[in-house]
Amino acid sequence: TKVSSKKGVERILMIKGAEDSKKPLSLLCIDHATIDRYTLGIDKARFKLLKRALPGPYTMILPASEELPKQYFKDGKKKWKRKEIGVR
Repeated sequence: TKVSSKKGVERILMIKGAEDSKKPLSLLCIDHATIDRYTLGIDKARFKLLKRALPGPYTMILPASEELPKQYFKDGKKKWKRKEIGVR
């Protein structure tokens, strides 16, 4: 599902049984370039940590970039403002 797909996000929340949840979803990234696209401030030390820990059981909470949609609408109501994103 694309990050910007409202229908995709709604479907994931429905499957999880979390339609009314206020908790944002994490991104499952295919590679480090995708992580770099949706986050800010990946310096050399943080990149080495990501490279060592991922893929794995960890979710890294990083500052969100402008590429990540800041809001999501459900039933005409705004949900989730994203300053940070969990990546896996």
